[in-house]
Amino acid sequence: MESRIMISGFGGQGIVLAGTLLGEACSNRDLNVTYMPEYGPETRGGFAACGVTIADTPIGSPVIDNPDICIAMDAKSVIKYENEVVPGGILVWNSSIIDDAPTRSDISIYSLPFNDIAQELGNPKALNMPILSVLMSLTNAYDLNDVKSALEKKFGAKKNGEAIIASNMAVVEKGLEMFKESK
Repeated sequence: MESRIMISGFGGQGIVLAGTLLGEACSNRDLNVTYMPEYGPETRGGFAACGVTIADTPIGSPVIDNPDICIAMDAKSVIKYENEVVPGGILVWNSSIIDDAPTRSDISIYSLPFNDIAQELGNPKALNMPILSVLMSLTNAYDLNDVKSALEKKFGAKKNGEAIIASNMAVVEKGLEMFKESK
């Protein structure tokens, strides 16, 4: 099993954090993981992406030219990555802020309102958490317990860590439910 994943959007959407948590969740399952973030000098609003490869065998390189799965969190990401997804691959786009659906006919295309899910649950900063939901459903490489463990490692020692973890887990669970319904 090997999944080459590209997560892309703009700074402030939690793209890099989503990739970090994905890697941590998968490493709980003793899978091999590479993680390669890309971002501009801007903290918010500039380009942000990360490539994550998950495999049960050694991984030769962290570079992902043609992902099997792409999560596009903004319209520029759809434009940039739609044609790079391998034939037969998967593209999931953020229907909360992207108006025009991708059009390739040789890949599976799904939409999910990432921002709306987080907003509905009162945690708009957690719009990246449904990324973990989608990838959990598509790869079967980890489960909710692995996500919770990754969140605990990241936020457990922080003030209000338990509340942060619970709020993010609620968004992950809602995202998982909505993505399964959309398939």
